[in-house]
Amino acid sequence: MRPTGAIMAETVLTMPLAVETARPSPRAHLVRPLIATLRLEVRPSSGSAGTFGVLLGERLLRTSETPLLSAASVLLAEGINPTTVLEMWWPRSTEFALRGRVRVWPG
Repeated sequence: MRPTGAIMAETVLTMPLAVETARPSPRAHLVRPLIATLRLEVRPSSGSAGTFGVLLGERLLRTSETPLLSAASVLLAEGINPTTVLEMWWPRSTEFALRGRVRVWPG
């Protein structure tokens, strides 16, 4: 018989926790390649009106009326990966003006 008023250590029963594990993705084994992004800076050309110089870093790729298209053509001819993303930037701009993959622009 239990004494009244005495504190007894008892086992507290709780609901068992369900252990949930995330199911692996069916595409977990596929590795997505990194896609390079090149920043092209476009500046008005001092040559004729309506032409622009397009630079990749310090390198002048071409001077043209269509700088992004021309840059994509030059880079494709040099063997760049067609999935590379080109971004056209104006000087002192905080956002790119145009953006697209190399394979889209020349075609």
